[in-house]
Amino acid sequence: MTQHNRLAGEVSPYLRLHSSQSVDWHPWGADALARARAEDRPILLVIGRLACPGCELMARESFEDPATAAVMNRLFVNVLVDRDERPDLDTLYQAAQPLFTRRPGGWPLTLFLAPWDGQPFFGGTYFPREAHAGMPAFVTLLERIAAFFHDRTEEIRAQRPMLHQALERLVPPAADARAPLDASPLAAARAALARAFDSRHGGFGGAPKFPQAPSLERCLRHWYATADTEAPDLQALYVATLSLTRMAEGALRDRGDGGFFGHCVDAAWQLPHAEKSLGDQGALLALYAQAALATGEPLFADVASGVAAFLARHLRAPGGAFCAGVYATGTEPDGSGGLWRRDQRIFGAGNALAIKGLALAARALDRPDLALDAGAAVDALRRDLWREGRLLAGAGDGRTLGPACLDAHAFLADALLELLQARWRGEDLALACALVDALLARFADERGGFYFTAADHERLFHRPLAFADDSRPNGNAVAATVLARLGVLLSHVGYLDAAEATLARAAPLLSRAPDAHMSFGNALEDFLVSTRIVIVRGPAAEAARWARELQRVYAPTRMIFAIPDDAAGLPDALAARRPGPATVAYVCAGMTASPPLDTLEAVADRLKSLQALARAAP
Repeated sequence: MTQHNRLAGEVSPYLRLHSSQSVDWHPWGADALARARAEDRPILLVIGRLACPGCELMARESFEDPATAAVMNRLFVNVLVDRDERPDLDTLYQAAQPLFTRRPGGWPLTLFLAPWDGQPFFGGTYFPREAHAGMPAFVTLLERIAAFFHDRTEEIRAQRPMLHQALERLVPPAADARAPLDASPLAAARAALARAFDSRHGGFGGAPKFPQAPSLERCLRHWYATADTEAPDLQALYVATLSLTRMAEGALRDRGDGGFFGHCVDAAWQLPHAEKSLGDQGALLALYAQAALATGEPLFADVASGVAAFLARHLRAPGGAFCAGVYATGTEPDGSGGLWRRDQRIFGAGNALAIKGLALAARALDRPDLALDAGAAVDALRRDLWREGRLLAGAGDGRTLGPACLDAHAFLADALLELLQARWRGEDLALACALVDALLARFADERGGFYFTAADHERLFHRPLAFADDSRPNGNAVAATVLARLGVLLSHVGYLDAAEATLARAAPLLSRAPDAHMSFGNALEDFLVSTRIVIVRGPAAEAARWARELQRVYAPTRMIFAIPDDAAGLPDALAARRPGPATVAYVCAGMTASPPLDTLEAVADRLKSLQALARAAP
């Protein structure tokens, strides 16, 4: 009869995969921390995720080996964490790991923590069972670390303030209020894109190769910003279109079902890693939809339609939201895998990216059905994950997970703003405002930007604050975008101030290391050009027709909302854009709105004049 450890009852399928091992695993929680303190034993923390080849390899070599498990159980309190369920822990400890190894992190993340507060004192990623490539055998490492902890406890305690200081130095200091924001970081971002571009295969850098959606969106935006000047940046457009074409024609895209793998292990997009996550589908759906609108290229429209179909066929859950993804079991280091399985958990952040992608595709492809799919997902998240003004991270197996972090709040608010442009619902605007209000109330750093966790979140060794992109856009950058856009839409000075403070704090990072902060470039541009907003008022069908006509062109710094003339409960700034005897539109630049314009031609002329003024500005 199979014996099971403490992980058998967990929601996470990744944790349950380890439930029959001889390792005395604990999930992260008060019980594990209390036991470590009571027994004065260090914690061996392993953070991994499904479809992670290194995680599976280390599990086969070490965690499933009874002799290794016996050493782990004797010397440590062993804690296993699913990165997808606890991004807060992953964000914190991924930042700490390079301080010990001077190497980038990844999964599996293997750290040794002090029992008194979870302070890391040594770590790495994958450790082999046998000594290899200069790394000791895992059992040898375990014995050395345990001895070091007991022999040097006071030295480890003394390292605590230095470790805090080192983590603080990873984020920029408070911005200089005397230094106004300008576009110079965007030039640094453009130069970095040129340096990293792979002119043969498209994309950026070498193997392993990731789509890097924020960087490709940055290229499209660079081109658009110069498109009607004497020297349009056609090279930026080429970088984007070549990359999108190579990605679509290579093995990164599964042409059988329309979905995208997360990355390829080679530089030529031919060896995909066997996982299709919801967040990746959403980000690439949004990117291809925008590229289709910008270029008119049929391939890009077909790809976007295929991703939307993949979401509907393979990831839609019965309640209207979307599952976390599909992955192959038995994944090998080259990315190949065996039987496909489905991860049926619902995560707020991943759903938000999918909702945004569907909303953009609905407008770019003139597919109202995709807006309905996005709306159904919003309704499911509001019903299942929104509790008395607080957002939960996700749900699975009939249970909800803990509180959501920065990304889920920012991504969902961003998605709602995109969906409101496909069809207006007052309750969606209210939810977007509630989400950013929650960020301001419980996540804000007085120096600018937002912590990854709320002020009342579980107390961790250090409160993480992140500004760099990873496989997804950075939550602070998305929050800045949302605050800037909502600030203009609602004439809300507090939102605009928070956006400016966030961008000011991140601007030095965008200038010094643009490759890692590309989503901040997009947020900075939105703020500097003061997003143009068109508000159409009239009978629902006619207002929607006007909006569709205006949305037929690619204009990334423009937002268009069709608000029916009978819409109730509008915020003051929107209520002031009153309906007329016939359909009218207001064109807003910053806090200034045009008089009501009663023809589409007049709206187009107004937008052209604003564009010309922006080009002429110093």
